[in-house]
Amino acid sequence: MPTISNIAATPRYVLLEGRDPIGPAVIPGLPESKCLAVYGFSGKSAYDRFAAHTDRELRPYPLMKGYLQKEAAAGGDELRLVVLDADGPGQQSIVAVTMNSAFLAQSNTSAQVAPEYQLTLDPQSTGYRLSESST
Repeated sequence: MPTISNIAATPRYVLLEGRDPIGPAVIPGLPESKCLAVYGFSGKSAYDRFAAHTDRELRPYPLMKGYLQKEAAAGGDELRLVVLDADGPGQQSIVAVTMNSAFLAQSNTSAQVAPEYQLTLDPQSTGYRLSESST
């Protein structure tokens, strides 16, 4: 399993396309499992870097505690993630936290959050393979 950084900046924004947050396609570990991920960013330089690597018309929007709390509660069996400061839509490896962890970090006004998942681009598909952090 690849090692990942044990600390990252708390996400504060998402990128919207129209009215919807965007995120990478995640290939679940089990056929019956589901995963929803959105790209989250700690600040302007992070989402500007991402936007420079895509032709899509995207705009930043605050990652509000209400959205995170609602999404985390609505999860059911679906894993709901916030990707942390991705450099672009085709980045080989990215890290993520659960929406609940992002909500707690924002609620506690924490500047940092510990990544919980590693997502690695699968060359055979258009999605990312998910693995848990070993830290």
